[in-house]
Amino acid sequence: SELAWSRGQSEQSVDVEVARGRERGAPGAAQVLVASIDRDALAGDDAASRPLTTRERLVVAIVAPRSDAVRAAAAGASPLERFAPGDWLRLAIDPAQDLALDAELATAQGDVRLVWVDPARAADAALAGVDAAFVLAPDALEAPGWAALRALADAGGMVAVFPPAGARAHAWGAAFAEAMGVPWAVAAEDAEYADAPLRPAARRATTPALDLLAGVAGELDALTPAVSVRRALTLREAPPAQDVVLALSDGSPLLLAARPAARESAAQDADAPNAARIERRAGAEGAGQSGGRGLVALFTVALDLEWTDLPAKPLMVALVQE
Repeated sequence: SELAWSRGQSEQSVDVEVARGRERGAPGAAQVLVASIDRDALAGDDAASRPLTTRERLVVAIVAPRSDAVRAAAAGASPLERFAPGDWLRLAIDPAQDLALDAELATAQGDVRLVWVDPARAADAALAGVDAAFVLAPDALEAPGWAALRALADAGGMVAVFPPAGARAHAWGAAFAEAMGVPWAVAAEDAEYADAPLRPAARRATTPALDLLAGVAGELDALTPAVSVRRALTLREAPPAQDVVLALSDGSPLLLAARPAARESAAQDADAPNAARIERRAGAEGAGQSGGRGLVALFTVALDLEWTDLPAKPLMVALVQE
């Protein structure tokens, strides 16, 4: 691929198709990406190379109580009401999955291997080798768990957090924001819209800095009207506009995403007004202090039908898989 640069431009991205390498351990299995510029007087910096790490499949952790235990607690409810948040997530990742197989969740023949991680035991060892983590019980995480999730995001992984389905108070929000380095101040209590459910807004006023839905942007007009939201987290202050990937009809966020801020600026953000946090993060990024290489996302609805019918709608698949 060949790229053209404008005067003063310092960053650019390009999609490159890479053929799958040989079997792991076989001669020639390693692949190297080489980037070069036109020759100039300093030949030593005209090219750079980096080895490519390939994976046979992604490893995705579900940080939540096991679904079989949640289902047992919901005995006597309707079939859909017995679906645990982890069940809805697994179906969105792999609609052909057998929900009866709770033990290991390994899909050896597929592109994704799912593993349960107990929130009370979520630490570096539990998340070793994980590429992405979906946190469905943030209220059960302790400091080592948040530290392990931050390490995952720093290393280039994805951490997506949902509010716990059975809670009305959300004291975990402060620990989440501080650990993950994001300027999203989750309010202590969520809001209820039972009398007038909200709907996702297909058209976005601002293009997010991390436009996770770019691949399905043409389908949002068709996917969003079918979804209704009856409960959602609220934020004490408006989040940065560039962090809002998808909003609700009243302008409040449904999905936020950002890269984790540098640890020093995250600590400074703890008690700072939102405007100061945004300004500090922009300054850090401008100075090259980009923090983690991965992604942190926050859904403001739980995967529960009392909150929203999103889990049972096609939009859920698009949000999770994109």
